[in-house]
Amino acid sequence: MVLEDLTPEQVLDWCTRAVRDHQVVFAHIDRYGETSVQRLFTRAFVVDVQRLSRLGS
Repeated sequence: MVLEDLTPEQVLDWCTRAVRDHQVVFAHIDRYGETSVQRLFTRAFVVDVQRLSRLGS
């Protein structure tokens, strides 16, 4: 996936899905890596998802 090729609507769709289902973040990490996921969703969001995952939320 080339992030620069995504339309604003596609980025919004990815973010909306990630907020609803944090597994989207982990699937993106598995497929594209940590750097890509932080660029798509922001580092702060990824850190929060990972922290919540460890807490069992």
